[in-house]
Amino acid sequence: MNRRLAGCLSPLVLTAMIGCAAQKVQTDFDDDVDFSALTSYAWIESDRSDLAAGGLDATAIDGMIRHAVDRQLAAKGCAVAGEGRPADFHIMHHASVERKVQVLSIQMPPPSGDLNRWFYRPPPPPAYRGTSSTEMYEYDAGTLVLTMLDPTTQRPIWQGRTESAVVRNRTDEQRRARIDEVIAALLADFPPR
Repeated sequence: MNRRLAGCLSPLVLTAMIGCAAQKVQTDFDDDVDFSALTSYAWIESDRSDLAAGGLDATAIDGMIRHAVDRQLAAKGCAVAGEGRPADFHIMHHASVERKVQVLSIQMPPPSGDLNRWFYRPPPPPAYRGTSSTEMYEYDAGTLVLTMLDPTTQRPIWQGRTESAVVRNRTDEQRRARIDEVIAALLADFPPR
């Protein structure tokens, strides 16, 4: 009974673990830059080989990322620099997919109808402590790094990084919606104050 319950709980626990860690965002920026003066930007071509190596349509994902960034930055008062006009900053992204392993250990209390005995009395001898199960799950982790550069020195002035599990059987609309969420989280605190 416990092994069946542990087997049923394992995928749920994995989903919860990945869901809790689904949207880690890290940002860093140059304190000396006046971000309020930055209103126009230009894209720099990004290397798409890591996405293609991960088995994804690199061109489509690149377009979705750029579109989501353009929308988020437009909402913050930034626009793509017009033809022949200088940009206040350059922007590029790097996206990759990497195979990772999640190790989960699940411990179940012994089969007892009276849980009060388990929680309020000293623990039973080791032979009666219940069962434990350790399982490994492989999953694809997608990493997105967005970098903004000074147009003259090409020195980074802002960088954001996020990682989350990649679900491969999504439609383009679902993938676009997920990329929109990721970019919104990544740019939530841009421009820095």
